[in-house]
Amino acid sequence: MMRTISLVASMLFSQTLFAEIVLSLPAVCDSVWENKTLGQQNAANIMSESYKAAGISAGRCLGWTNLNSGDLWYEVSRDLKVYGVNVETKQYLGNWPLTTKQQHVLNNEQPTSSPTKPEPTNQGRLSTPQMWLEKGHENSSGCLSKNPLRYGTVNGDELLFVFFDPSVVVFSPKRAKVDINLLFAQDDVMSDEEYQQSLNAGYFKFSSDNPPQYAALNSLADYRAGRIGKDWLYPAQRSYGKIYIDDFDGDNSNDIIMWRKLYFSKLKSDPVKGYELDAEMFAHYKIVDGDYQLQTDTSPETVQGWLSANNLTWQKGFPSKSECAGQEGQLIPEMHDPLLNDPDVLK
Repeated sequence: MMRTISLVASMLFSQTLFAEIVLSLPAVCDSVWENKTLGQQNAANIMSESYKAAGISAGRCLGWTNLNSGDLWYEVSRDLKVYGVNVETKQYLGNWPLTTKQQHVLNNEQPTSSPTKPEPTNQGRLSTPQMWLEKGHENSSGCLSKNPLRYGTVNGDELLFVFFDPSVVVFSPKRAKVDINLLFAQDDVMSDEEYQQSLNAGYFKFSSDNPPQYAALNSLADYRAGRIGKDWLYPAQRSYGKIYIDDFDGDNSNDIIMWRKLYFSKLKSDPVKGYELDAEMFAHYKIVDGDYQLQTDTSPETVQGWLSANNLTWQKGFPSKSECAGQEGQLIPEMHDPLLNDPDVLK
């Protein structure tokens, strides 16, 4: 039976039939020296000296780690780079960008939707929009970006996990490459108060007599910017993604599966409150020539079969667990919301 690991953002997590994974915090760049070990302090000094010797000016630090052993230390900075130094030889190894890997998302999964609800996207159909990574709101998406850098071992692979809400980048020091970049949460929802105020002010009317229950915040932004008139009101859009890492195809090399879901607001006339699933995607990535590449020949049905065979539900995908105050260890609310009207997110 295949041993499968379910990634989590919390420090320690185990489930029946699943191996235990530890995602650890590195030495955090918090200007407090006393909470660092002598090894971490020594590495920081040598890394700084190595940068100077190489004429390198690293960006503002997020943290540094040797992934629990060895002389190779890695520092991640807010300029979205990983810097490497051999602290024994004091050799600067180079730096690698965290933004080189394009993320595949569902067609129509864009910050601005078309004024009317798009046609359903075919399962497995992908697009590759320009990727961005910016420091976001630390209290959203499970508050994972409060501790932007983590590291852990996944099926023998030592990996860095860098959170820039709402994205997580998985970087392999061994391959000196980004393995995958996941945009795991993208909501475009106007608050109920803003929605009602906009309607009362006569800002919008829907393109039919049946407006959405929830409106997209981009409706307000685009109206104020003069990009749309009063005749359109975008339905709210919510999209989420999970990843799973294991040797799913049995070739003795880890695969990465991405499962994405895209939702749009139901209409006011619908007696059911909330959203409806518009499209989902199952993508398979495997290492080809030293790099994780999308396998377009792997059917969505095959990926679904792998997940089902290993009892990998939506809640067991990564990320799932919140680190917000008072919600530690609980499911991230927006990614597992009953208002999505999707049985998958509840199991």
